[in-house]
Amino acid sequence: MTWATAEQVTAMTGQAVEPVTLALASAMIDTYAGVTEDLPEDAITARDRGHLRKATIWQAAWIPGKPGILTHRESHTSTSADSVTVTRTSDADIMLAPLAARELRNLSWLATRTEFQPPARKRLPPHLNFLNEESDGTHGWNPV
Repeated sequence: MTWATAEQVTAMTGQAVEPVTLALASAMIDTYAGVTEDLPEDAITARDRGHLRKATIWQAAWIPGKPGILTHRESHTSTSADSVTVTRTSDADIMLAPLAARELRNLSWLATRTEFQPPARKRLPPHLNFLNEESDGTHGWNPV
C-alpha cells in the first residue's frame, strides 16, 4: 500500500507512473516523514495524510527523471565549475523532489508550531532533524 495511487499521480501531474516507481516514492516519503502508510486511520490526521499523499505524488513524478537515484548518487556537498559553486546542505537535496520536501515540512509533527509527536516515534532533537524548521540555519535544510 502507498500514500497515493497511480491514478492520483496521473491526475495531479499528468504523468503515468509504474507501480514500482510509486512504491519507491512512498517508501522514500516514509523514510523522511518517519511514518508508514500502514498506521491505523486514527493515528494520523486527515490533513497530514493529505500532505503525505501529495508528497508521494510529487516524488513519484520526480523519480523517473533521476536515473540511478538509489545506486549512483553523489555524497559530496559542494561542486564548482566555471566559477559557479553549488552547495547542498543535506542529502535530502538530492533524494527528495522539491515539492515533496515542501509537503513534508507541512506535517504537524515536523512543524515548529506544535508539540505533537509523530505516531509511535520519538522526535529527534531540533539540530538533528533536517525536516524540522527549527533546525534551519547552520544545521538545517531549507529547500525553499
